[in-house]
Amino acid sequence: MQGAGGGMMTTSKGRDAGKKIVLVGLIVQLFFFACYMATTIYVWKRPIYQVHTGPRDKSPRAAKNKVMIVVILTTVLLYLRSIYRIAEFADGYGGKIYSSEWAFYVFDTILIFLAFVVYIVAFIGRNFPRNAPPLDNGEESYASSETANPQRIHNASSAQLVEKL
Repeated sequence: MQGAGGGMMTTSKGRDAGKKIVLVGLIVQLFFFACYMATTIYVWKRPIYQVHTGPRDKSPRAAKNKVMIVVILTTVLLYLRSIYRIAEFADGYGGKIYSSEWAFYVFDTILIFLAFVVYIVAFIGRNFPRNAPPLDNGEESYASSETANPQRIHNASSAQLVEKL
């Protein structure tokens, strides 16, 4: 949506319609960010969802808390950036927000930079190791040990994988 609206904004005929399409696209993006946040909180609260314990994690619960806090914090930062982008587009190219360099640095650049910093400082890659066996949480998993093997997944067709699920 945003790409189509941006393309329309390049022509004098479609400028106003393009601006509206971009705004609707940004609002839809906020809606899906909110859905993602709700899903993330749901996963955090449910004990059936687990992550691997990294070398610096004290317990499986601490590992899950770390991963979820990182995901939620970065999602909030990106959500705030999206709100800024909506205000920027709604105000227009001649508006105060678009012409304020400090607003761009604070609400766009710094928020993205902080999201990167959070992922670098609290590196969660160790909580999702490659070639790790499935977590045993006492319930039937959606991935059997056969489908969890990355080489088999790579060589299998999507129809074969769906049949096994």
